[in-house]
Amino acid sequence: MLQRLGRFASKTFLLWMLLASITGFLIPDIFKGFG
Repeated sequence: MLQRLGRFASKTFLLWMLLASITGFLIPDIFKGFG
């Protein structure tokens, strides 16, 4: 049970890291577009 939760958490963490890196690249461009 705990092992499965840990595996899910690590997978979700990697997904969030990927999402954060993508949005980290996109968000400054969006703000530059508005500014």
